[in-house]
Amino acid sequence: MLKGDEAVNAKRFAMLAVVALVAAVILTSGGAPTVHAATVITVKPSALNGWGFLEEVATGTGSFVNGPATPPLGTGSTRLTVDATGRMILGTQTYAGTRLDQITRLQYSTYRSSADVGNILAISLQFDIDYDLTDANTAWQGRLVFEPYQTVGGTVGQNSWQTWNPLTGKWWASGAPGNSLCPQSSPCTYTEVLTNWPNTGLRSNNGFLWFKAGGPWSSGFDGNVDAFTIGVNGVETTYDFEPETLCTTTCYVNAATGNDAFGGDTPGSAKKTIQAAVNQVLAGGTVIVAAGTYNESVVIDKSLTLQSSTGAASTIINGNSATENYYMVSIEADNVTLDGFTITNPLYNASADASGVVTNLGKSSIRITNNIIHDIGTSTRSPVSFGTFGINVGPVNGLEIDHNTIYSIKNSDASSSAMGIFVWGNNTTDTAKNINIHDNVIHDITNPSDFNDGINAGGDSANVVISNNTISAPIKRGIATNAFMDGDASITNNLVSGASSYGILLHSPFAQSVTCNTVTGSGIGIQVNDTSAAPTINYNNIVGNTTWGLNNLSNNMVNAENNWWGAADGPSGAGDAVSDNVDFEPFRTSPSTCAPGDFEGPITSKVVATPNPVPMGGSVTLTAKVDDSTTGYSTITSAEYSIDGGVNWTSMSASDGTFDAISEEVVANIGPFPEPAVIEVCVRGKDAASNTGPKECILLAIFDPDAGFVTGGGWIESPPGAYKQPVWSQGFETDTSGWFDSSNDWSGTITRVPSGTSAISSSSGSYHAVIQGDASSAPFTRFDGYRDTWPGTWRAEIDVYLNPAWGAGQGFDYSVAATGTDGNHQRDFIFHVTKDTSTGKLLVAGSNNTNFAPREDLEGINHYEVTTAGWYTFQHVFYDDGGVLAVDLNLLDSNGTILFTETRRDASDTIPGEVGGNRYGWFTFVNVTNGIAVDNHELFLSTSGKATFGFVSKYQKGANAPSGQTEFQFKAGNLNFHSSSYEWLVVNQNDSNAQFKGSGTINGELAPNGDDYKFMLWAGDGSPDTFRIKIWWEDTNGEHVVYDNGVQQPIGGGSIVIHKK
Repeated sequence: MLKGDEAVNAKRFAMLAVVALVAAVILTSGGAPTVHAATVITVKPSALNGWGFLEEVATGTGSFVNGPATPPLGTGSTRLTVDATGRMILGTQTYAGTRLDQITRLQYSTYRSSADVGNILAISLQFDIDYDLTDANTAWQGRLVFEPYQTVGGTVGQNSWQTWNPLTGKWWASGAPGNSLCPQSSPCTYTEVLTNWPNTGLRSNNGFLWFKAGGPWSSGFDGNVDAFTIGVNGVETTYDFEPETLCTTTCYVNAATGNDAFGGDTPGSAKKTIQAAVNQVLAGGTVIVAAGTYNESVVIDKSLTLQSSTGAASTIINGNSATENYYMVSIEADNVTLDGFTITNPLYNASADASGVVTNLGKSSIRITNNIIHDIGTSTRSPVSFGTFGINVGPVNGLEIDHNTIYSIKNSDASSSAMGIFVWGNNTTDTAKNINIHDNVIHDITNPSDFNDGINAGGDSANVVISNNTISAPIKRGIATNAFMDGDASITNNLVSGASSYGILLHSPFAQSVTCNTVTGSGIGIQVNDTSAAPTINYNNIVGNTTWGLNNLSNNMVNAENNWWGAADGPSGAGDAVSDNVDFEPFRTSPSTCAPGDFEGPITSKVVATPNPVPMGGSVTLTAKVDDSTTGYSTITSAEYSIDGGVNWTSMSASDGTFDAISEEVVANIGPFPEPAVIEVCVRGKDAASNTGPKECILLAIFDPDAGFVTGGGWIESPPGAYKQPVWSQGFETDTSGWFDSSNDWSGTITRVPSGTSAISSSSGSYHAVIQGDASSAPFTRFDGYRDTWPGTWRAEIDVYLNPAWGAGQGFDYSVAATGTDGNHQRDFIFHVTKDTSTGKLLVAGSNNTNFAPREDLEGINHYEVTTAGWYTFQHVFYDDGGVLAVDLNLLDSNGTILFTETRRDASDTIPGEVGGNRYGWFTFVNVTNGIAVDNHELFLSTSGKATFGFVSKYQKGANAPSGQTEFQFKAGNLNFHSSSYEWLVVNQNDSNAQFKGSGTINGELAPNGDDYKFMLWAGDGSPDTFRIKIWWEDTNGEHVVYDNGVQQPIGGGSIVIHKK
């Protein structure tokens, strides 16, 4: 029974809207709604499907629970409880605006656990009512209420499920005008309500359908509701209220969308924290973690695989949280795999140590792979009781550590340690054994002690294999073995560079083989200590080490034959030196081919000249970054600059005074400059492996503020290809406009989705689209319209996410068609993509016809095999090949590299004559589970025509930058450039040429990076006058050119004048 005022203000309704995802209701022109829904919809915390809870008056609770008893549908229900004053509701806005005469079925079931005097209480069904949907009155008019007790004669059962049919029951109204004819004391039938108010229905504005407990009910209430069915115009939808399904063998985690109250059994019901999923999953299961930052530490106490869905770069376990995190990931079980995380920033207090990953409980069969572990400790952290470690491995039997990147492991405690990977046991019976450490990258390991290692095979470790690792400065010891090891060690195919103390340090009394390594740029390349058994050291490259190539402190003769010492005459000549008790003959006279090498020079970036421009007679400070971290991990040994484009070179300095790291900031002061010019300034670096890297150049403008100025106005004939922008571009950042699917009388669906949907990051931006086909076809686009005139070379591009894991026989076709000069369809040019059933390979090919089904014969024609999941560009290039249309179907990877080309040509497609321009882009079918992800759909034309210009650029007295204005218009490309500022102006000494640079807008808008576009203009005052303009914008991927006519082109009309002062 309900009592009291039922009015609830709009703000209270908004609270529900925050909780529930409101389903769509589409009104026809006559006002009749059409509700699109499945037959049965499950409602649960992670998939509310338009429903939500609201505590209307305190105190009440709402939840999804198992049971009670045997619910009428599924295994669970919704539970509502209230105390003597509470009112709790579960509601949906899905049916807002629905007329009551359109409701053809209502049914729901309830269960009452609590008792009350008279046995009348049960969860009611209520509508926010509008008594005339056709009039202008949209004000609150109360609710229309169905209470079960009024239908069954006053008695509701307890501890059993009962089913109610409100269309045959009694209804009462809480507000006017309904309460005058249908008060609570004398409720109406549903038919009487319709007779009294024929246009009544749920409010269009904030119109909720509710299940409610409390009125208030003085005895309180505890009960459940389930299996709600509503029919609208004969279309019936049943809502099954269920608790979460708890994950068992696979659990999902998502920091952005997850909730630890969710079940974690699907990506849509993901947990929020990794620990919650680890706790939930069964032993032997898998936890899959979506991209995001997880501010937690993780304890793995059962056998499982913990893996990221998008890789370490985008999946971060960060210790920067309120709780103490000494060890970011602690592995405390057998058979554990940790795969694909960035692990960083443990918090620790007092003198606690810290580790990125730790395992020390004598477990077995553990793998740590594909992780990025960095910033464990700080350079000022002291004291530290034990040390700071990237991976800290105690007693274990069977451990693989591979393909991890470990750096910035630091502390300032001279009595402690800092190590990238540390392996140790407790005693001879509690050992760390059968360890395989391979293909890791380790650098920047620092503390004041001698225990400053990339990899350390510590005491009571045995059977340790260290191979194919890259270890570089800053670091003291690259690889070290311990005097208290309990078994053999194998060190092979590693690259160690820039270790200030030792590249490889050998202590172990057990067998040690050091084979096919490259050790370079270290204080001592390899040292054998006095506790060490005689190792074998063969086929290594030991080059460019400062004191010794090999220093033997033991009394044993060391077999060091067949090594390359950096010179053809070996250690006795110009090669690295060796100590006594070293058998180094025979030695190699050229580098060992089995050892890894650094054969690429460092990469130079961030070249900056300050100031730029510089007045004539002035000097500049030139800075740059030289980095070998992606090209060999050798220490930078020098850098140099050139001011003539790379002909002559001059040394630069390390900004910190010493070249001792794999990445260096470099600096030089250059100048003064005696005359105005625009010069190319280049920087390059060299590494410890004697590689010189490629140059990186900038333009430096040297101006004379007392020289002349330049003016011009006229036009040029813009050449084909000068305008670089697409005439059509759909990146799906705001909508899917321009594409046709079943929503606008075509086939299939195209849906805009946020980056990260189904673990796919958008090719660019924050959104992409998912295309699905149906039995007929799949979506298509007309670009910006059909063209029946040949526009010159043109191309169409679309990015598609391909995954070799698709099911056998799945695939799609994508066509771009040409239009004939008669305006009709000319020909299709089609990509075929099929996961071939016979070979199990994902293949791409091309032709002119589609079968509207995956082709299973692609392996027999020109094709490409896709082996890596990711974004690929499907590019169609249409061009004139000797008077006949030719089309290159190119498949490009995400770096723009062409992987595959199929060229199609038909002699009947003549130019001019038969062939016009573009027609459509069409996925003729899509047969891939859950569809295909697409992004960046673009059309480029070879636009030409007249372009007009006008400019003035001059230095005002005492100014460091010129003033003036530049306008450039190219109507065929809808390009109107207007300058907003100038950076510099250079007029050469014979007053015949000028060059200036500045910034501006295109069509009044900023560049996609949010800044002004940049431009540079070259002007020639001669016979004839010449003009060139380049307009571009920049981001981390480099320059994006909008327009560049490429050369100083003779103008078609007007004049350019260099004015003398």
